[in-house]
Amino acid sequence: MMMIHYIPTEDIKEEEEEDQEEPGEEEPEEVDLSLVMHQNSGHFPEVEDIQIQEEEEQEEKEQRKEQEKRMQIKMKMNLISKEEEEYIMMIIMMIESMKDKMIKNINMKEEKILV
Repeated sequence: MMMIHYIPTEDIKEEEEEDQEEPGEEEPEEVDLSLVMHQNSGHFPEVEDIQIQEEEEQEEKEQRKEQEKRMQIKMKMNLISKEEEEYIMMIIMMIESMKDKMIKNINMKEEKILV
């Protein structure tokens, strides 16, 4: 079997060498002069605008969370009927009276120990 070898001609060799030399000789990109002036002055309006926008977004998220919490509380409160509310109040009063009795009982025991 016969193999064919590719032998580049002189023109192709020169083009390949030029391609290898060109990476350091790239054309400079066009620069926005107003941005350069802002950078030289130490003032970056785009960065400040982005920071302000991020802060506003964060505040909006916090406000939404607070509103959601309020809505959940309102919904839960609406679920409690008047009868349930009265029943809950009655239980709370019973618990408070039991607590008062226990406190009195503890105080009496302390007095007996001290005497």
